[in-house]
Amino acid sequence: MDELTNFDENNWEYDKHLDYQDSEIGSYRGRRFRQADAGGYFSYQFQTGKAHGAVTLILTLNQADDGKKIWIRFNDDQQTERSIILDASTASQIDGQEFYEWKMTIPAALLTGQQKLRVTFSADSQDSARVFGIRLMNEEQ
Repeated sequence: MDELTNFDENNWEYDKHLDYQDSEIGSYRGRRFRQADAGGYFSYQFQTGKAHGAVTLILTLNQADDGKKIWIRFNDDQQTERSIILDASTASQIDGQEFYEWKMTIPAALLTGQQKLRVTFSADSQDSARVFGIRLMNEEQ
């Protein structure tokens, strides 16, 4: 449905209405990433007009960040905020360089009647895990 796989502080990110404070980009094992520094955040706006019911958020992460935390919030609604602590052993490996996909369901109620969804990633007192890719896909029926 929509995705962001190139973190370049340029066209790719600004096309998704990048907003950030205390965040940085970098490269690791040939892939670009964005990370929130301690107390920082970054967010993007994704198109959801083609959503059919619930949608799956798929993040590309790396095993080197296992044990790190990242907070996720939707549409700036505190009630949707949740933290994840990275653990590659519970996710799907996607290549031999320790990259994997982590998935969560975005409830249909958040998307009903909406053409866009803002997804915010933040850090608490330590730097967040690095995000190497963000995809939103319709859940299989």
